[in-house]
Amino acid sequence: MNTTADLALVDSRHTLRRRMLAQRQLIAFQLEPVPSADGGYPRSRVVRYLVDRPMLAAGLLASLATLLAGTRFVKPLIAVLALTKILRATR
Repeated sequence: MNTTADLALVDSRHTLRRRMLAQRQLIAFQLEPVPSADGGYPRSRVVRYLVDRPMLAAGLLASLATLLAGTRFVKPLIAVLALTKILRATR
């Protein structure tokens, strides 16, 4: 067994692996989305405002549902929203 040839083969494998890793990193860097200056997802200011204030969003939803459907149909919806809020808080 020729040790010089084996060492050359191992060295060329390591070199090739380093080049492939560098190429993968370059491709990953080029494919990354450009970070947005205003914080990313969600892009809409209204949606971001409502996501940051879930109680306000739930209240607005309940008010809108009350306006459209009446209180008889909305009370169970409000109970479900309260239950989901409790379940989210326990996570």
